Amino acid sequence: MRAQEQVASLLALHPGAIVLQYGAGCQPMANETSRLFLYCDNFSANTLTNPHSNIYQLTPAEQQTAVRLEAEVYSRAERIFTMSDFIRSQFIAQLGTAPSKLDTVHAGFSLDHAVEQHVEQPSDGFQILFVGRDWVAKGGPRLLKAFRLLRNENPAIRLDIVGPKALPPELSDEPGVTFHGFLDKAVPSELRQLQTLYRTSHVFALPTEYDSFGIAALEAMSYGLPVIITGTGALTEIVQGGVTGFCIAPDNDDELVDALRTTRANPDHARAMGMLGSERARGYFTWEGVARRMLAGMNA
Repeated sequence: MRAQEQVASLLALHPGAIVLQYGAGCQPMANETSRLFLYCDNFSANTLTNPHSNIYQLTPAEQQTAVRLEAEVYSRAERIFTMSDFIRSQFIAQLGTAPSKLDTVHAGFSLDHAVEQHVEQPSDGFQILFVGRDWVAKGGPRLLKAFRLLRNENPAIRLDIVGPKALPPELSDEPGVTFHGFLDKAVPSELRQLQTLYRTSHVFALPTEYDSFGIAALEAMSYGLPVIITGTGALTEIVQGGVTGFCIAPDNDDELVDALRTTRANPDHARAMGMLGSERARGYFTWEGVARRMLAGMNA
C-alpha cells in the first residue's frame, strides 16, 4: 500500500479521531479527543514585515488577532509537519515550539505532470522559463532586466512567462517575450502547454523576493531543467547550488546575469545539472515521500 493510501486509510478508520489540516488559518473540525496534525509552509508571525505576504496587508489589530488565533491552533496540535527545515527553525525561534513537536516532511509535485523528461530541447537559440503567479514577488522585474541585457548580446534569446493572470505593463510589446498567462493544470490543454514549455526550455529562472517553498522549481527540476533561484526561504533545500542549478543572492542582479550566461555558454554542463535535479526531484520531493514521512510522524 502506498504511503498516501496508508494515511487515507488511517484517517478513514478513525473518523473524527485524527485530523490532518493544512495550515492554521481556520479552527480545526476536531473535538477534544481528536489527534490534530498540521501541515504548514509558513505562519503569520513569520511574515508580518514581508510586503508580499497576505498578513502584511492587514491592520495592526487584525495582524495581532491572526497571530493569536493561529497560536491557539498550534498549541492544540499533537504534531506540526513543516514544508522545510527553514520554517521548522522559525517555529522554534519565533514561537518557541518544542523541536520534538516539529517534523520536516517537505513537499512534492505530481509525477503525472512530469511523465516525460526534458527531451525536446531545441538546438538553436536559448529559451528561459519563468513560472510564478506574482510577477513582482517572484522576481519577474529582475529577470526582465537581465533578459534585456542578454538579448542585446544575442537577439535569439527568448523568455516565456507563465503564472500572472494579467499582463504586467512592462511586458507590453517586449521583443523576445511570450506571455502565457495563468495555466491551469486541471485543464488538459493548459497542462499540455505548460509541459511543452518545460520540455523546450533551456533553463528555469525564479529570482524570487519571497517564496515559502517553490513548487514550480521542483516541476522544472523534474523535467531536467537547470534551475536558477535566490537563497530565500526553503529554495536552497530544493536546489543544490552548483550541482542542480544556481543559488544567487536576492539583491544581486550581476549574479543572475552571470548564471544565465554560464548556462547558455555551457549546454553540456547545464544538461548534466538538469539530470541531477531530475533525479533529486523524483527521488525525494514526491507526495508519496511526504505522506510516508507524515505517517511516520503520526505513528511516532
